[in-house]
Amino acid sequence: MILNEDIIVSLSGDLIFKWGVEYYNKGLVEDFNVCMESNHNSQVNTYYIDAWVHEKEDLAFNVQISFNDLEGFTVFYCDCGELGADKSGCLPCKHVVAVLYKYLKEKQYNSLKARSLMKCEKLIGDMEHSLFYIENKKIPLNINMNYIFNLDGDMPYSIEIKVGKDKCYVVKDVSQFLDTVYQGGAIEFGKGFFFDSLYYEFCGENKKILDILLEIYEIDRMKGESLAYFPSKNRLIYGKRVFIVESHLRRFLQLMNNRVFSCFVNGEVYKDVKYLEEDMPLEFLMTTSESFIILKHNHEIPIALTEKRDLFFFKGNIYRPSKKQLEVYGCIYNNFMENRVTSLTFNAKDIDKLSYCILPSLRYISERVIISKDLKVILKEEKLDVEFYLDFNNKSIECTLIFNYGGYRINPLEGLNKKRYNEKNRIIRDMTKELEISGLLKKLGFLEEKNFYVLKDSDLIISFNEEGKNILDNKGKVEATAKYKHYLSSRNKRLG
Repeated sequence: MILNEDIIVSLSGDLIFKWGVEYYNKGLVEDFNVCMESNHNSQVNTYYIDAWVHEKEDLAFNVQISFNDLEGFTVFYCDCGELGADKSGCLPCKHVVAVLYKYLKEKQYNSLKARSLMKCEKLIGDMEHSLFYIENKKIPLNINMNYIFNLDGDMPYSIEIKVGKDKCYVVKDVSQFLDTVYQGGAIEFGKGFFFDSLYYEFCGENKKILDILLEIYEIDRMKGESLAYFPSKNRLIYGKRVFIVESHLRRFLQLMNNRVFSCFVNGEVYKDVKYLEEDMPLEFLMTTSESFIILKHNHEIPIALTEKRDLFFFKGNIYRPSKKQLEVYGCIYNNFMENRVTSLTFNAKDIDKLSYCILPSLRYISERVIISKDLKVILKEEKLDVEFYLDFNNKSIECTLIFNYGGYRINPLEGLNKKRYNEKNRIIRDMTKELEISGLLKKLGFLEEKNFYVLKDSDLIISFNEEGKNILDNKGKVEATAKYKHYLSSRNKRLG
């Protein structure tokens, strides 16, 4: 801040300003001292003025004033007790005005000159730093993280970080470390490691991790400025802990894809944890008890780490399963969690639904489904044979799809013919293969229509006759009606 008479008058008023100037002209301001402090990081200079102003021969008042380049005046103090006040705070007395006027007339020029010299010194230091950066190759450092999952807390996700080259050291004050990285400088991590931004850097995945941390640091710094009276309230970085949201969690884990790390899940410590973007190796057990059928996991129940339930902690690792497993397992998992049970109980009369819906779905998403001996007596397992029946109507190819389980024939578009079921013959369907075949027809351009698939597009019909039919031949038995054979024969004659 550059001081002038108008600023002093605006603070004190004309009368107080006139009295203060008279005190200065009479030489009543003595023991005048000015001190300047400069913050190289923020480039803000703060000025401290201390002086004595004589009122009478045996009476003097101590005056203390401080101001900076960013906020202006921050302190007015005088022993006289005559400081006024308005809505904005303290108003200077005549003694304060006398000191300010002396600073304006005698000291401000030297202070501005000193400030200019300090800026030049900083510029020289910055240039030396830049030259060092250009001429010297920095040493790359690693960042390791511990993940803390407190799933019942208000802020369920947090991390702790370690930094180092061969050995990583715990960062006990994350804000201080990130401030050093952000502003430049040095920080000691203990007897074994001293981080200096001139000599060390972060590259590759470590740099990406650091960028996310700096992003959180900048948000936290903004929160800190807005919560000046409550500095620890709702802060994202506190001591060695960094609190994160789900989006940050996913980004961090993706960067840890090829590493092992430690994590704390609801108070339990796990080491050598991996992040795996693959399906969980689920296993289920299905048994009977009296007139009920019991379904449960054949292992511990996975722990959902996110509200979206797309990340699970399971068997010592963190999984991000495929959409296929998430959609099917999500229904089962929600039932377990909402009912707070470790097993699901079905009525024995629901065996039909279990055999054609739940059991095939479990096999679709898991490595193994164990069925008890007494259930195997009721549930029949047969090899799936696929049958395609082709017809030609209204310039379109129609395909009736049949899944044949040992003579038990199912049209997936008609639903289950429950009349074909009996207590001694319930078929366990192969939903993985059934969905694969249905998807193949759709890929060839067929659309669902009532109880068959239909291909109407003329270009797709040509493509099917040339290539698509051969694809179906490789998947199962293909039979054609007389109408389709006649259409195909007529087409070949036209082309021949």
